[in-house]
Amino acid sequence: MLTKVSPDRLYREVALLLSIRNKPANALRMIHDLKYYRDLFVPPRPDPLPPMYVPPSIRGDNVDYVAAGWFVDRLHHEWDLWAPLEEALIDLPTLDYAPRRKNNHHALRLLRENVLVYAYCIAAVMPWRKLPCEYFTPEIFDPAPKTLAGSILWMMKDRVVKGWDLIDAMFENDAKTMTAPEKVLNALSAKDVADLKTEFGEFWAAHVLCAMIFEWCELCQGKIGEDALETLWKSHAPRWRKISAAVDRVRWMPNEPEIE
Repeated sequence: MLTKVSPDRLYREVALLLSIRNKPANALRMIHDLKYYRDLFVPPRPDPLPPMYVPPSIRGDNVDYVAAGWFVDRLHHEWDLWAPLEEALIDLPTLDYAPRRKNNHHALRLLRENVLVYAYCIAAVMPWRKLPCEYFTPEIFDPAPKTLAGSILWMMKDRVVKGWDLIDAMFENDAKTMTAPEKVLNALSAKDVADLKTEFGEFWAAHVLCAMIFEWCELCQGKIGEDALETLWKSHAPRWRKISAAVDRVRWMPNEPEIE
């Protein structure tokens, strides 16, 4: 157990673990090996505490964060799979100190890292999927997270991820999020693309990426061994390639039908 650590310091240390230079996939596996996940990735406590407050918890054998971190790392190292997702999400909100222009190598590198951090943030809070917030209201948090996963990222928002609310919304509506890959695969016309972007918004590709991580964790069923994950990856790689190619196609298609 980690004791006598202030919440601010705790979330600061967790944010450092998710820094790209610290190789988050390896960090998440190390956290599992040390059995520290339930000490580090914990929802904030409401203040004041509601009557009869019971801190939320997850099963100790939930290792989805390890499997998800492995998946993000594998995607990132497959250029033809990662590049379409990265390019579609290059305009994700950035931390205040990060550049918002793409006119030089350094700025573009930071924007690309920002996309990767988003993916790792999704992976890191996977065990809290399907667990809604019960105590967080606008009086306590503004804006109030809708999920426990979102509340954890809310606490780190100024250090690791700016648009935590996008991930919060995708976790809250995970059934809708899971439909994104099929809708991208079936977006074959300008009208289809317009409908897709109307339903999922500007960062429609974030829903696709999040759904891929959800789907991967469901496929893993608790497996986190390197050999088991590699075997599973190879058997499902054609699907990831189809989805990534569809993202690339949709990214270049016009939003509105051409006028004849």
